[in-house]
Amino acid sequence: MNVYRSFVNFILHLFEETKTFAFIGKSGSGKSHRAKMIAEKYYIDLIIDDGLLIKGNKILAGFSAKQETNTLGAVRTAIFDTAVHRTEVMNAIANENYPRILILGTSKKMVDKIALRLHLPQPSKYINIEDVATEDEISTAQRVRYKEGKHIIPVPAMEIARRYPNIAYGTSTSGETSTLSAANEVEKTVVTPMFSRIKKQRPTEAELKKIIEECIAFYDNSIEIISFKGRYEDEGAIIDIEVKIPENDDITIDERTEIRHVVADSLERYANTKCKNINVTVI
Repeated sequence: MNVYRSFVNFILHLFEETKTFAFIGKSGSGKSHRAKMIAEKYYIDLIIDDGLLIKGNKILAGFSAKQETNTLGAVRTAIFDTAVHRTEVMNAIANENYPRILILGTSKKMVDKIALRLHLPQPSKYINIEDVATEDEISTAQRVRYKEGKHIIPVPAMEIARRYPNIAYGTSTSGETSTLSAANEVEKTVVTPMFSRIKKQRPTEAELKKIIEECIAFYDNSIEIISFKGRYEDEGAIIDIEVKIPENDDITIDERTEIRHVVADSLERYANTKCKNINVTVI
């Protein structure tokens, strides 16, 4: 960290309360690729991404969802499902003298829940991937994700090889130096997650349902899945799902849309399965 950045962080720590920032975008849209750029722009020292707590080029704590051998394990790791995982990360955060922290997530509600689980302030600023990447860049990132199964972890390959030697694939140096200090060029690691490497065939209907149940429960555990059907066509999966939401909830079109987003993202992210159509019925 250069002298100027250290000075700014010192001033921020003196005069502002700890703030949480959120970086939001669909799975595979390039959030991890641009996380360091966002952190640099907003003077953020700590990043939470896919189960890991990252500072600079080091992993301070946590477990990577990308080293899980099955999709359900990856889901639970990414959302800090276990007390051991949460405690390790919370203790590491408590030991850091930081003014700002960045959480990566696929939706506002997901980031809010991760902040709540880790006892962090709710985000004061939400940054969308569309704010920092073009439509073509996002499309390219998603094509690489789903055709080649490659993911990014925003730390150098040496750090990943030290902790997770079984998933390291190669090193990627960012071309984002126009927005970063010249001495702080971003090195990231391209990885092939264990859960996508071990299982290449399409998930069964039962497996799709389990993944969706986990993700919807994290999104809102008051939502009950009444029925689920999943099938495949050439263009992707077709999902029909009926859900029940408590009567005191205000059911809107936006809520149904958000549930569709959760279903699509959970399957794309953890089962490498594109969705052709998702039908959500609220009963």
